[in-house]
Amino acid sequence: MKIEFNLCDFDMFWHTGAEIKRDEKWFNESFPAWRLEPMKGQKTLESLTNFYWIGDNKIQALVAYKLLKKTGYKVGLFWDTAEHAISGEYWGCVIASNYKQP
Repeated sequence: MKIEFNLCDFDMFWHTGAEIKRDEKWFNESFPAWRLEPMKGQKTLESLTNFYWIGDNKIQALVAYKLLKKTGYKVGLFWDTAEHAISGEYWGCVIASNYKQP
């Protein structure tokens, strides 16, 4: 069996996405150095401005990461250690990339 994905499949994550620029005044307060732990790919947020929160489904996050990597985008897979204000659960996997949904 062969399974194929393309960027249109990745675009379903845009509802969890946001463009976040490092030069925003609130960036360092919202994203301190300890918050995003590198899992795969880029270890820093350098040149990565689009963030997609995937949750704790690591298979889903890995497929999304590999899809962006295969199509030539800069990408890092991180674990977001921040807790959700209401549920108290971790935000989970986040993909940081230079890909932005058209």
